[in-house]
Amino acid sequence: MWNSFTNLDNTAFNTIKYIWAPWKLTEFYIEGRKKSFLNPIRVFLVTMLFHLGMLVSSFDFSSIAFKNELYEKSMQKKMFETYKKAQMENTESCQSFKIQLDTTLFSDYDTIQKDTVNNFSFNDKSYTMSATDIIELKQDSINIKYNYNTFIEKLLAKQFIRALKEPDNTFQHIFGNLIWAILLTVLSMAFFFKLLYYRKHKLFLEHLVFLLNVHSLAFIVNSIWMSLGKHFLGVDSDDTTLDIDLNIGYILLPSIIFTVSLYKYYQQSFIKTGIKAAICSMVYLIINVFFISLTAVVSFFIF
Repeated sequence: MWNSFTNLDNTAFNTIKYIWAPWKLTEFYIEGRKKSFLNPIRVFLVTMLFHLGMLVSSFDFSSIAFKNELYEKSMQKKMFETYKKAQMENTESCQSFKIQLDTTLFSDYDTIQKDTVNNFSFNDKSYTMSATDIIELKQDSINIKYNYNTFIEKLLAKQFIRALKEPDNTFQHIFGNLIWAILLTVLSMAFFFKLLYYRKHKLFLEHLVFLLNVHSLAFIVNSIWMSLGKHFLGVDSDDTTLDIDLNIGYILLPSIIFTVSLYKYYQQSFIKTGIKAAICSMVYLIINVFFISLTAVVSFFIF
């Protein structure tokens, strides 16, 4: 797949030339000029993988956003237990230190003593566990202690513990599987287009190729937009307004590409195209959120 894309013959040059006009690229493909252009599925996959790669590289997985508090909670509990033992001593040299700890570090000692990790409940079963137990006990011991008996309960506990211990790897695994959510969304939208443009008497394949080409262009444009924001516009700075503007552009540019492509390819009035573009955007969002959620759940269970 990659070799066919990077082989700079006429097909690659033709594709690069017309990729900025996805409606034309679709027309050429439907007219039978398939050998003159790269396969739209291959272009879609390459541009999507490249764009997702840029998104992944833009995250700082060592940042505080992905900080694992599991070991911190367990350490606090052990420190608190040591502190309680020290309280038994009545030496004057420890009194001021004890007062300081009472009013600062261990002022919320009840929470620390509980040492709980707030998880979730599923099917009337709580998955709130001790951070120390998660770190020190084996899975079988945790199942016994917290009364996880069924296969589903044991699987949920196992995967949640793994996610707590490896939050960065879990996120990258789930994020990497978003490719399936995008693919399923495109296929579903092609079926929706078949209904929306039924009077055009176009085949499912025509709608699918059109959506693949539009997505490919959107991936390229957003990749360029991200690159400009990161290297030239100072997105890494503390300018919040600039960061918001870049995020708006990340959504606005694909919307413009989509609306213009609809207008050019299906050749309906601007008003009708605008209404259908708005409808498609809402349907796309609903379908995409559904498949992203489904992909995230499946990825969580198979991680």
